[in-house]
Amino acid sequence: MNFNIPTAMQMTATLTLLVAFVLAYAARQFPHAVQQPMRIWIRGLLLQCIPYFLYASREFAPEWISVVLADSLMVAALAVQMHALRRFNLQPDQRVHMRLIVVATIIFEVLLTYTWHSMRGRIVLVSLAIAAIACFGIDAIYRRRRVTRAEHMVGMLLFGGIVVMLLRAMIVPATSMLDVTMSSPMQGVVFTYAASMPVISTVAFVLMCGERINAHQSQQAMIDPLTGVYNRQAMAELANKSIALARLDGRPLALLSVDVDHFARFNEDFGYDVGDQALCHVVDILRDMARPDDVLARITGERFMLMLPETDADTAFGLACEMR
Repeated sequence: MNFNIPTAMQMTATLTLLVAFVLAYAARQFPHAVQQPMRIWIRGLLLQCIPYFLYASREFAPEWISVVLADSLMVAALAVQMHALRRFNLQPDQRVHMRLIVVATIIFEVLLTYTWHSMRGRIVLVSLAIAAIACFGIDAIYRRRRVTRAEHMVGMLLFGGIVVMLLRAMIVPATSMLDVTMSSPMQGVVFTYAASMPVISTVAFVLMCGERINAHQSQQAMIDPLTGVYNRQAMAELANKSIALARLDGRPLALLSVDVDHFARFNEDFGYDVGDQALCHVVDILRDMARPDDVLARITGERFMLMLPETDADTAFGLACEMR
C-alpha cells in the first residue's frame, strides 16, 4: 500500500490544531492545579502543527523552510510538551538542557543543509534529538514512586518513539529514506507514529489530569476543611484497617479521644470565628505533641481522636496526661 506522506502530514497538522483548540476550550473548566501544565501542553501542540504543515509542503517549499525550520520546530515542540510533563509531576526544571538540544539541532541542521549538505546527517540528527528530548519525559514519569495507568501510557508512547527514532537513525542509509516525501516501510512506521502521537499522547495526558483531579477530590473528601486534619469518615476507615492489622500482627494500638472542655461557652462569649481559631490552635498543639506515625482526626465540633500505632495502654495514658 502506498503511504502518501505529505497528505498524512497535512491531515495530522489539521487534526493536531483542532485538538489543541478543543483542549484549550476545555482547560478552563479544569482546576488550577492542572491548568498550567495543560496550557504548556497546548502550546506544544500548537507549535507541533507548524512542522507538520511544513513537511506537507516539502515538494514546493524552500529547503530552509520545509526541512531546517520544520525539523527544528518539531524538536522544540516536543521539548515544550516534555516540560509540561515535568511541571505536571513537579519534577526539576530541565528546560535549559532541552533548549541546548534544540539550539544544537538548529545549528547542525543549518550546517548539514548549507555547508556539508547531508540529508542522512539531518535525519540522524533529528532522530537522535527527538529521542533525547523524549527521555526527559520518561524521567518525569518514572522518577515518581507511584505511576498511574495513564502515566504508563504516556511513558510507553515515549519509549516507542525513542525506539522508532533510533531505528530510523540506524537504517537511514537506505535510498528511500533520504527523501522525507518518499514512501518506504520505515517511512511508513515513522510517519504513522508521528501522525498518531499528538492525538494519542494528548488523550493520555488528559487522562493523567483526570486521575490527578480524582485523587485530589478523594483526598479532600477525607479532610476536615477547617483544621486540615482527617475527618470522622476518614478516621473510621483508617482505624478499622489499623485495628485489623494490629490484631493480625499482635501489635499494640491505642486510640485517644480528645475533648475541648467548655467550648460551647467559649463560642458564646467570643464568637464562632474566634472559636474556629481556637480549634485550629488546639490542632497545632496536638500535632506538636503527636509522633510522625500518629493519626489525628476531628470527630465532631470540639472532639478529636488520635490514633497511636505501636503504643500500649500505659504509654497512651501518659501521653493523654501530658495533653491535659
